[in-house]
Amino acid sequence: MMKKIPLLLIAVSGLYGRAHAQMASAFDAPVGAPPQVQLFDLNEYQRNHQFRVQLPSDGTLLIDFQRLSDWGAEHKLNEVAGIAADQVRLLKGELLHDYSTKSIDINIPVNGAPIAVRYREDDHEKNQRIYQDGTYYPLKTAFDTVVVVRNIGIRTRPQVDSGLVQIKYTFILKDISELEYLAGNSEILADAGNELDTAIARKRKKWYNQDARHHRLLLDYHPDRSKKVLVPSDGDLFPFMDKHIGVYVSFGGVIFRNSVSPFFDHSIGYILPSHNTIKPFVGLNITSFGVFNNDFSVNRFYNSINAEFGVFRAGSGLMKEKTSFALGMMYSDFKPADKMFHLGINYGVNHFFTIGLSMASELRAGKNNNGLMSVNFKINL
Repeated sequence: MMKKIPLLLIAVSGLYGRAHAQMASAFDAPVGAPPQVQLFDLNEYQRNHQFRVQLPSDGTLLIDFQRLSDWGAEHKLNEVAGIAADQVRLLKGELLHDYSTKSIDINIPVNGAPIAVRYREDDHEKNQRIYQDGTYYPLKTAFDTVVVVRNIGIRTRPQVDSGLVQIKYTFILKDISELEYLAGNSEILADAGNELDTAIARKRKKWYNQDARHHRLLLDYHPDRSKKVLVPSDGDLFPFMDKHIGVYVSFGGVIFRNSVSPFFDHSIGYILPSHNTIKPFVGLNITSFGVFNNDFSVNRFYNSINAEFGVFRAGSGLMKEKTSFALGMMYSDFKPADKMFHLGINYGVNHFFTIGLSMASELRAGKNNNGLMSVNFKINL
């Protein structure tokens, strides 16, 4: 046993160094500092509330923004469409081909000027034609896109959401000229905007804090439905769990006293506010493994209950790539009298695989015969 301790200490040092580096990379970046502002798009964390508006001629308007207060007292759909239509008219001399697929990106600054514009034209459909009454006409099958990013102002509080406030409007149209039609027929977007305003007002009354980071509102507007606005995700529990609570479940094997035994590691954690992909958390951790005799009968169970802090890679489903430290108590055969102080270190190698070390001791002179050191390898669910 004494010969193994130096090797285990070397392994502990190496694993601690890698775990500390991964955790430091998440904590060193200011939690409240948002990613770099994008001129013609939103950062991923800003795509929180999402609205869909059905437009004439199978067109669609998609709206993305971060916090409900960013919407303001009322919609700005007609104003945004008018600015975009003006840019379309000014660029018509540059967009020469009727058959091409056009994409225009517009950024409107907080004070309204100067407006930044980027446009692209794809002529991959130039050889497509439709024949009618003895004449060939250009055949266009792809939709045009106009993206408007409107800058609202600067948010300073809370720090985690500080930075430039933006709303993204994406018009997907059969032809870009339809934007001028929308701007010239203001009642189309006015009706859609008023319906969205009503749905937002209902949510604001229901939510104690409209800008709580777990709130997410999805709205779907269609002018031909009896109920024009549908709310696909009207429940508040899942968004809260998704933004605040993380769960880690894994199973694998532990190398302990020259044998390999099954090992289980489970955590539930509170996710701290962060716009980074690697998110910090604090929570409760439970590990379990059994030691078997030569005839595969159970010799002893070890179970630990720990306070845990660390980081994980955000994504869909359970926690992935968890790197953490766990401090708590370990019990032998579920007997409170046989408790030991426990230290666990985990390093998330990748999306599916984690390695860890466990150390436990009674920390009493002459009473550490039940102390242990082990290495575990786990598959993440």
